[in-house]
Amino acid sequence: MGNITMKDIAEKSNVSIATVSYILNHVKGQKISDETKKRVLRISKEMGYIPNLTARTLAGKKSGLIGILHVCDFTIENPWQDFIYCKFINQIERILNRFGYHVLFTKVDLHSPELNVVLQRKLDGVILLDVCEDIFYKISNIFHVPVLIIDGYLDDSLFHKIILDYHAAFRKSEQLLNSNPEFIISYKSNNQGLSNLISSYAKEKGMDLLFAHSEKELVEFSKGKSNAKGIVINEFVSLFAARYLNPENLVTICSCGSPEILPENAKKFVFEKNTSEVAARLILSYIEGRYQQSGDNYTFLK
Repeated sequence: MGNITMKDIAEKSNVSIATVSYILNHVKGQKISDETKKRVLRISKEMGYIPNLTARTLAGKKSGLIGILHVCDFTIENPWQDFIYCKFINQIERILNRFGYHVLFTKVDLHSPELNVVLQRKLDGVILLDVCEDIFYKISNIFHVPVLIIDGYLDDSLFHKIILDYHAAFRKSEQLLNSNPEFIISYKSNNQGLSNLISSYAKEKGMDLLFAHSEKELVEFSKGKSNAKGIVINEFVSLFAARYLNPENLVTICSCGSPEILPENAKKFVFEKNTSEVAARLILSYIEGRYQQSGDNYTFLK
């Protein structure tokens, strides 16, 4: 079958082409019943309709594209790096699709950022994952659209940051261990502010700290700690840490929203709110001009 058009959807839905256009392009102010909207959306999905994003852009409308850029240090090779944001990307893509947006995902090299791929497309908004400050300003100076930062502290109130509440997570972890932890293991973040937060906590408590670049480092760090209690940040890092440490002595801070991959009896701290849902709501509110800026523009997930 060739490309499905709005005319095809209109004929099958028994409505006008204009009505289909209003619904699929989310045009406000039209008196269209919820029943009709649901029917047209269902039929368009069943028929496999793909919006012509280029035509929408040329017509001066929103492109319907939101870019997600994951800053990666390609010099680091470990078995957990590629999984840290998998669930977030899958979930937010499904959410944004429901609102008529598509996701353009790409990885950005920490040491040699190339943005040609994303620059070729008009984006309505950009979400940055684990970005360091210098690369952030290189990116934000290019895109004149709403930019949302995930897992990154940045001293700039113009941009919205979503951060997990690690202070609450650390307090709860101590309760779950029923004692002061003796060490903390985390993946290596590109964001200096987040790394500083974790380092400050470890220093305050007199704990050993590892920002794990590789499984080999994890093995070396674990020697002599078979009876020690500690905190591991990230579920995938925790799975590997449990190979070399006593799992009963570990609390995992579930930073990537995948607590289900851990054993049922594992001690874990799970954040109440889903990062992808919060991020989708925020980026859409910025794109549609509904967000009212206040304070330093941080959202902490409890």
